[in-house]
Amino acid sequence: MGPSVLLFTGHLLDKIDRESARFPYRLIREVKTLIEIELEQILKNGTPAMAISSLAAGGDMLFASEIVRREIPL
Repeated sequence: MGPSVLLFTGHLLDKIDRESARFPYRLIREVKTLIEIELEQILKNGTPAMAISSLAAGGDMLFASEIVRREIPL
């Protein structure tokens, strides 16, 4: 049986002038792919009833996009 709720929290994309990289724009595709891979593993055990995320502009939005694409309530 899969999880009944998925909860995601991630990082905001870095500001252009950020001195030390945390989540630079160049990593968006890589992070999106990693989220897709992880979701595929989780969903092998069943579809959750819903997913929760803050929808901040970064990892949260990438996660939300994949959840909506899979038609899981967000």
